[in-house]
Amino acid sequence: MKAGHLALSAFFLLGSAGPCAADWQFTRWGMTVEEAVRAAGAAGVNVDAGGTVPSGDGKLTKLPIPYYKVGSIFFDISLVFESPDNRLVMVLMTVSQRGDFDRQKLDALRMDLLQAFGSPFAVNQQDGFDLAMWRDVTRNNRIFAKIRVDPPGRTGGLRDTSIMYTPLVPVSAF
Repeated sequence: MKAGHLALSAFFLLGSAGPCAADWQFTRWGMTVEEAVRAAGAAGVNVDAGGTVPSGDGKLTKLPIPYYKVGSIFFDISLVFESPDNRLVMVLMTVSQRGDFDRQKLDALRMDLLQAFGSPFAVNQQDGFDLAMWRDVTRNNRIFAKIRVDPPGRTGGLRDTSIMYTPLVPVSAF
């Protein structure tokens, strides 16, 4: 194992057993857009059902949930639905550009992920990002985290940081 990978593995292995649970928060894999909007409303989250955005090829539809707080960090969420029957297949959380970004929140995000999912089964570094992947068999989730690593002297850390949830078992199997 390369020294960088070993250091990254050690960093992610610091915790073990928080934020972000799926299926994700108030959603369940395979929900329709309408079901997700109702579930969001029941959870007190205001979502505009008419605010869906189709992909260029028409195979995916995104339902945005801007400025949604998980732990101490605000995320812009995209619930992603796949054609032909528009079932929930992905939740993409990107750190909101409207929030404040500091090293403490970056470290808290890392620890929250470790507390929620334990040690990742895969870690890597690429193009200035720490990458990690978990399997949450209990909730049928695959979780990918992409966390910006700042060069020395910079502390913008959370910008470009994202977490993606996908189901371990394809939605078509539900």
